[in-house]
Amino acid sequence: MEKIANTLLSYMNKEWLYGAKNYVFDRFRISDDDEMVFIVTNHKTFEIPADKIDTFLDSLLPVGGEDKQEKLAEIKEEIKPVRVTIQQPNSIMGDLKTILLEDIKKVREDSNYIPQAKAVTNNVNTIINALKVELEYAKEVKNL
Repeated sequence: MEKIANTLLSYMNKEWLYGAKNYVFDRFRISDDDEMVFIVTNHKTFEIPADKIDTFLDSLLPVGGEDKQEKLAEIKEEIKPVRVTIQQPNSIMGDLKTILLEDIKKVREDSNYIPQAKAVTNNVNTIINALKVELEYAKEVKNL
């Protein structure tokens, strides 16, 4: 509890963003049984179970000053880039890709399938070109 008390002392009389509201911490009290922490601010009194206080304090963002820059630097370090591929389940492009990959596999297994694979590829190209035309048309309509 001493660590929590020292941490809370460092938060006093400073402005913190919690949720969508700024709070200035005025004072705090730890219950006699060390189960609850009460933090009095300019807007309300927070009643936080002692085992949840670290999570609560980590969720606060400083408003102004060096603390804010330090907290933002910590947040930026925690952010990991994510690569997302969006594919609609039953999409035409997904189906075409599947067909072409299956044809490549069949050609590798049996060279007699090459003429059929060429015909399928021609049809796929025709569909792709039609989709390109539809896309261009949609762009033009949007610009009107």
